[in-house]
Amino acid sequence: MPELPEVETVKNRLIPYLRNKTIKEVIVYYNKHEELIKIKNQKINDIKRKGKFLIFCLDDFYMISHLRMEGKYYITESYDIKKHDLVKFVFDDFNLIYNDVRKFGVFYLIDKNTNPYSVEPLINVGDEPFDITKEELYQKLKTKKVKRRKMYDLF
Repeated sequence: MPELPEVETVKNRLIPYLRNKTIKEVIVYYNKHEELIKIKNQKINDIKRKGKFLIFCLDDFYMISHLRMEGKYYITESYDIKKHDLVKFVFDDFNLIYNDVRKFGVFYLIDKNTNPYSVEPLINVGDEPFDITKEELYQKLKTKKVKRRKMYDLF
């Protein structure tokens, strides 16, 4: 499963290709993601991250993506469908492919008039590692209930 630093890397790698580009077509190969056809002709204004979620800021929607176990994005100029390609986002001069062997990855479309951080799935995502102060971390750890184990319980 991609961890937070890997998701940050995915975001940073996608931004130069996708920022200010318009999605010309969305081709869905896996019906679980059929809702994504609504984002045809939407421009990607920015890509953000909250926890392990990628947030694509479009003209009329926020498209939130979680890669789960094995989801990945790749960019290609020519395209031959591969076995585990689930969605193809077509741009003028390249394609963005969402590939997921286990099909665990999820997408959420949220209307642009809604604060994406105030609804599922982002409402329950914790603070970003560098956005919390030492004092806040201390207070959270101080009130955390943890079952204490004796050393011999570990073996």
